[in-house]
Amino acid sequence: VNPRQMPLPGTPIDNSDRDALMHISKVKGEVGAAHIGEVDGTDVPLYVSVSDIVSQHLSVIASTGAGKSYTMGVLLEEMMKPNNRASVLVLDPHGEYAESMPSIMDSEEFVDGEYSPEVEVIKPRDIHVLISDIESEDILALMDDGNLSEKMRSLFHEAHRNVVNNSHNNGGDGYFTLSELMEEITALGEGGMHDSTVEALLWRLRRLERGSVVSDTKGIDLQRYFSPGKLTILNVSGIPERDQQLVATAILRMLFDAREGTVNKRFFDGNKRYLPTPAFVVLEEAHRFSPREGFSPSKKILKTILSEGRKFGVGVCLISQRPGKLDEDALSQCLSQITLRIVNPHDQEYVAKSIESLSRDVISSLPALSRGVAVVSGLCIGTTATVRIRERHVKGKIGASFNASKEWVEHNRSHKRWEVPHHSTRDISMDKDLGIL
Repeated sequence: VNPRQMPLPGTPIDNSDRDALMHISKVKGEVGAAHIGEVDGTDVPLYVSVSDIVSQHLSVIASTGAGKSYTMGVLLEEMMKPNNRASVLVLDPHGEYAESMPSIMDSEEFVDGEYSPEVEVIKPRDIHVLISDIESEDILALMDDGNLSEKMRSLFHEAHRNVVNNSHNNGGDGYFTLSELMEEITALGEGGMHDSTVEALLWRLRRLERGSVVSDTKGIDLQRYFSPGKLTILNVSGIPERDQQLVATAILRMLFDAREGTVNKRFFDGNKRYLPTPAFVVLEEAHRFSPREGFSPSKKILKTILSEGRKFGVGVCLISQRPGKLDEDALSQCLSQITLRIVNPHDQEYVAKSIESLSRDVISSLPALSRGVAVVSGLCIGTTATVRIRERHVKGKIGASFNASKEWVEHNRSHKRWEVPHHSTRDISMDKDLGIL
């Protein structure tokens, strides 16, 4: 029980016994429970509520190297076990999850009778977004090189609106191709009044066609990406940041629309937008997708999901090592939090303002937390507690740092050293004169 007021000075305080500490966890070992570690300094297991994490969102915040990605790997393991069988998608900007998480399919901890988890890694070359699945502002954001004029923006919006309307008028669902969009821009410029504007837009669209994730024929398959017992990892490493933002925007918008339409019975089995079960999306480097300052196409839909996703079973996890760069409203709407070591005073202050469940005493202790020790707070747990994150079931490199000295020594030992060629006495004397030796 969280006391409503501080105890009076002089009140005796005793260490809690093991039975009392067990009540920190709201759920214990059953459906909806995730064992992420032990209460620090004890052997008491600590469980968080998966249902609360998915319905009310989660933030995982820490300085670099404190163990946030490793912690998320532990939570994903728990979510894919037989007692949860979650439907999860991870946007993986560094390829860390793509390397290690598939191992859970071969591990006995995750198998129960007919159930074993499915892990699918989508490689960068296979990640595409249909041009008709993104809004005009999203396309303009990809095209914007700092020289887009208001005239160009106005003409583009008009052309985009026309091709979408033409699709609906012809019995379609808003689908159009990049070629149709360019044809409409050309048609609007006929008469010579917009020649330079038309050419500038067409040049940018051709460049977009050659070098981005935008496609006429390939896109996001929600029913493939989201199903119970499946972990989908989008390996976006090597994809430009603006394209990563576009992928996140398209997935979040389509997911929210699919779940809203399914819950409100607009979509039924057989419709490609029908999604019958809740879904959870993990965003690594979340400050890229919902920045405190500046524009990101994913920021708007992410805020919508954080405020309304609970009603439709859409959950989000925001992971960041730069909380000061993350939108304050987005962070404050994650009602469960896992916070690891934070050293930067500015980031500490920002977290204190954004996460109400963390007291000043807890905030001041964050720089002293050991690697792999976290403060868990919010709806997913009975009361704020410090937890020692358990070891992962499968080994991998999620969140691992390079041991530079070890790698230098091993590489040096395994390669033949360059040998200085033999010099005659005359050569050595000449080298000395030249200052070489």
